[in-house]
Amino acid sequence: MLPAAGVDATTRLAKHVAATRYTDLPTTTIHAFKRAFQDHLTCAIAGSAMPVSRALLEYFQQT
Repeated sequence: MLPAAGVDATTRLAKHVAATRYTDLPTTTIHAFKRAFQDHLTCAIAGSAMPVSRALLEYFQQT
């Protein structure tokens, strides 16, 4: 994909991503994304129960 005149990198990337379909993705990419997303959710859930997380939540609810 050659850059068009006057089009910045963010716009080119957004157009590329918008044009990409699920069926265009390799199965290894889909699998890697699912694992990374599952890891993120697991860490977020586990971290939400940490004392520091509860203290921050209380602080931000008061302010």
